[in-house]
Amino acid sequence: MGSIWYRFWVPKDLYQRTVSRLNQEIAGMGVNLEVMDWYTSVAFIKRHSVDMAQDVEQYNAISIMLRSTSLGFLLFSGVFGIEFLLFNRSPGLIFLGFICLFLSIVLIQEAVKYHTYFFRSIYQSVVALILKPEQISAKFQAKGAVDHNPSTNEK
Repeated sequence: MGSIWYRFWVPKDLYQRTVSRLNQEIAGMGVNLEVMDWYTSVAFIKRHSVDMAQDVEQYNAISIMLRSTSLGFLLFSGVFGIEFLLFNRSPGLIFLGFICLFLSIVLIQEAVKYHTYFFRSIYQSVVALILKPEQISAKFQAKGAVDHNPSTNEK
């Protein structure tokens, strides 16, 4: 039941959207990402950097926890509705049922958001691992460092 509830909220083209948005952001770096299996990509990241893989997987863990909590609130709202219909006509039960339903919807939307962050961080980590420093469009210079290129030093 939890899988059905979650799949109801996840866009069908989540992977494609994530890759296309990231491709637009890194267009000037000479890298073109394609949709790939996320578990293969995570294994690639783990092979190169366990710390980076832990950073990536935290989003997946948060998404799973939010998804499970959302299902719990959905079940509570159903229990409150059944309790109201069968046993006790207290308006408090309906109120609690709607509160649980509202919280369930908010949590499942957050779970989808963190699931998107998970896939985005996978692709960003893969890009960070395969890029060469000269492909990065931004120029980094230490604070207070002197540029030793004579063409840029004007007096």
